[in-house]
Amino acid sequence: MDDDPDVAAAYEIWLRESAEVRTVHGGEAALDTLDETVDIVLLDRHMPGRSGDAVAADIRDRHPACMIAAVSAAAPSIDATEPPFDMYLRKPVSRADLVTAVETLQERASYGRTLRTLCALAEKRVALQETKTKAQLRESPAFDQLATEIELSWAELDTERFESAELRRLIA
Repeated sequence: MDDDPDVAAAYEIWLRESAEVRTVHGGEAALDTLDETVDIVLLDRHMPGRSGDAVAADIRDRHPACMIAAVSAAAPSIDATEPPFDMYLRKPVSRADLVTAVETLQERASYGRTLRTLCALAEKRVALQETKTKAQLRESPAFDQLATEIELSWAELDTERFESAELRRLIA
């Protein structure tokens, strides 16, 4: 979902070879279209009317198994109360990056709850590290809490079973 029809159309063209794609241009339309057959939602955070953050929170309430990728020009918030995104992509997004992100989310959809949570937390940490200064991160209790949540989620896993390069990249 993107408020710019040209951007949404480009994403649809890029993804239609590998996925069934539905395109909508507003938060209410996204929620009206959402059903149990939707596995992944690409969601712009800043939309007119209902924000992408509010839509993400509603999607989580209605369909917790649905994977949500924020696709936004805005940097992620360091605030711990930010809606739970499974992935955060900064605009502009290339075709290759978008296709790879959807493939990654398709794979992660098969993960158990703890591993999905760990990946989402680690993705948020990476996005924050790419967009915030070291001083901002050092001074943030929310970033410290994020690190603690990552450690706790990692401790819950059978780590020998999850030695993938992706997880190592995210967790490191």
